[in-house]
Amino acid sequence: MSGIDASIRRAIKEDRLHPRCKADLDRLSLANSSMPDSDIWLDVRAVELYFQVDRRRVYRLIESGRLPHERVGRKILINKQAASVALASPERRR
Repeated sequence: MSGIDASIRRAIKEDRLHPRCKADLDRLSLANSSMPDSDIWLDVRAVELYFQVDRRRVYRLIESGRLPHERVGRKILINKQAASVALASPERRR
């Protein structure tokens, strides 16, 4: 678990985060890196883990255009700074 700070370790121990494999831990360490948020690009699973939101909510925000993203092949990449802004605003129910 190197590269993961104490707050992430605490969240895992308190069962608030549910990393399923080493790749999930790598995603969390990238999301929690010291680089500026504008330089960090996360996949949907990393957004789900880091911001502790449901995957369906992430896809709904992408489909509605409220969460800017880039597609690289089949992978959807989301800027961490844009994700924090989009997930901070309340989602309207239809």
